[in-house]
Amino acid sequence: MDVEECRASEDCRNAEKRCYACDGKRLFKPYKTMTGLRRKPSRDKQGMSFEEKGVQLYNEHARRMPNSGGFEGFEGDVETVLSLLEFKEREGNELKGGKKSITLRKEWLEKISGEAEIKGKIPGLAFRFKDDGENIYVAVDYDDLMELLLTIVNQKKEIERLHNR
Repeated sequence: MDVEECRASEDCRNAEKRCYACDGKRLFKPYKTMTGLRRKPSRDKQGMSFEEKGVQLYNEHARRMPNSGGFEGFEGDVETVLSLLEFKEREGNELKGGKKSITLRKEWLEKISGEAEIKGKIPGLAFRFKDDGENIYVAVDYDDLMELLLTIVNQKKEIERLHNR
């Protein structure tokens, strides 16, 4: 049969391939429809939503690094004015009594520390347990935390001094 003669050629995957051997019905193959199919988001996509949540909390003071770790210059997951953060979201291990725990790997801390040092930023490892509400925790080097706290205290004193003039 000729393609012009076939009434189903617009809806047939075999159109123009096997029309010569078809009677209009025998080799008809409809196009597959993908309606109703949903794929579960990949782990990377799920982690990206956690990173986006972290950026939203910082407003305009943070940005998500595109393709983080994929290219030189795009280290870390989220960059703020002062810090470079790696984000990890985990299910958590079930402990006795139903409590959850998470493992922080030293290699994660070393990686973000090295990347932050290159950029002159304070490294941090932001993490949360899946299905634990909005709680986000950050692992930061003790000396870096003390430096930040001292800066805040000094800034408050300076503001008070200027206010009392």
